[in-house]
Amino acid sequence: MDCKAKALDVDADGIDGEVRSNERTLSRRGFAKAALLAGIGMAGSAALGGCASASESGSASGKVDQSAAIDFAKLEAGVLRVGAGHAAIKLDAYCPIDEGNTQAGQAKGTPDFVHSEGYYTNVREGHDLRFSIVLLEFNDEKYAISSIEHVNPVNIDDDKKLIESLTGVSADRQWYHNPHVLSAPHDINQDAINNAIEEACKAALAGMKDAKFGFGEGVTYANTNRCYETADGWNQVSNDNGNTDHVLPVLRFEGVDGKPIAILYTVNMASGTLENQMNSEIDPTGRQITCDIAGLSERFVEEYYGGDTVAIYFAGCTGDQWGSVRAEYNYVAGSKGGLEYKKGFFDNEAAWLMLDVASSCLGVSVVDTANVISCGDVHVVSYSNEKFEYKQLDKDKLKSGPDPKVFQYVQSESKPTCTTDVSVFAIDDVAITGVKPEMNIQSLKDIRADSPYAHNIMQNWVSFDGDSVQGYLPDQEGFDQSGKQASKTNFMPGSAEEMVGHAIDMLKESYSAITK
Repeated sequence: MDCKAKALDVDADGIDGEVRSNERTLSRRGFAKAALLAGIGMAGSAALGGCASASESGSASGKVDQSAAIDFAKLEAGVLRVGAGHAAIKLDAYCPIDEGNTQAGQAKGTPDFVHSEGYYTNVREGHDLRFSIVLLEFNDEKYAISSIEHVNPVNIDDDKKLIESLTGVSADRQWYHNPHVLSAPHDINQDAINNAIEEACKAALAGMKDAKFGFGEGVTYANTNRCYETADGWNQVSNDNGNTDHVLPVLRFEGVDGKPIAILYTVNMASGTLENQMNSEIDPTGRQITCDIAGLSERFVEEYYGGDTVAIYFAGCTGDQWGSVRAEYNYVAGSKGGLEYKKGFFDNEAAWLMLDVASSCLGVSVVDTANVISCGDVHVVSYSNEKFEYKQLDKDKLKSGPDPKVFQYVQSESKPTCTTDVSVFAIDDVAITGVKPEMNIQSLKDIRADSPYAHNIMQNWVSFDGDSVQGYLPDQEGFDQSGKQASKTNFMPGSAEEMVGHAIDMLKESYSAITK
């Protein structure tokens, strides 16, 4: 890849040289100031371009030992072909909520794809859920990067088999992701999903063409930390001073004519601007399915570039991060030492407007970053996946101690271990670590600190197969807080640090294999 845009001297939290007493308390204002000091232009986007080597030390995505860094531009360039496609998941029938429907399909006459939370009569106009896919052919190897706008798909193995039958990409070379769209049904008719997969794959195959690749890092304030201590313990409250990360990684695939084929970007939050708003009891007439900020920001990017460009939103670390704009507002009030946790909802009209604004702001950041990426040749593409066992938590004993605000972490006797996988997908000096659990932002920062790759991305909700364990996976600080993440995890403390260690080992192995 050519590298025409200089990588700024950026560390994992912001800009080197910015004085910080605590790296975990960099506020939005502090980050913006740091960005200004570094001379970030283009609406706050730091363009790293299609950099072929890690010649600039300390990028926002990682720190590389320069003596061991690979100059990818000096390697032999390969032949890259790329095609992309997407299709709406056509949900043709719904029913109103039946309060007796405690499980999908349990109530008489309820379609099996309607979840108990009760989605009402329709999809919001222009907010259809989608399946999207990018097909890569690099030399003799085929890869697929797909994303389904869903809460948590369950037929992962069958979906990957279908993709393999349609595209020829083996299941073990597929990056299968969902952005955890929280205003989508939990249960979606499989025929509707299959039809969308078939349509998207057909479009991607038809559009395969010679391509180039580039990478950039911008800035987004779409996300913020969501952990805050109150008199009742740690609750979910938007916390700008909490540990967070506003780096916006963008991958750009374009044809030899310079027109974008696919724009892929990662944000450290689930797609939940309208979480609890459209599936709550506050206004049954407002229950409409929406693709939320993930889908609407994709549409923004696609409309900007026009043609057949496919944009895909990926959820980064979602454990202790959520959207900075939310229709459900969570806050604290009270005196020092007695802060009480409170929450409420904006009305539906305001909620839809908030979603439009948040999606547009994110779309602008993606476009501004993508516009200054310089694409070039690709020299190395690699994919690896490994399964690991971790100690499993006994959830029934969490609140067995004398203090309800302090959890007891006891390993399960009936199921002492659980298994999940780690995937690494790398294109030259850009590496993506994919895991199924929702991890806290510190795990991404720990990977950046020790990865040999110049640019590092972490995506949650990446599923190698349906057997891998889902759930939150907080770092030690998250366990110490005894908050939501710790209450809903399957893992014992220390598992996040183990998973990070496994990921770093895989990244180092992948990197070292390049010169062999």
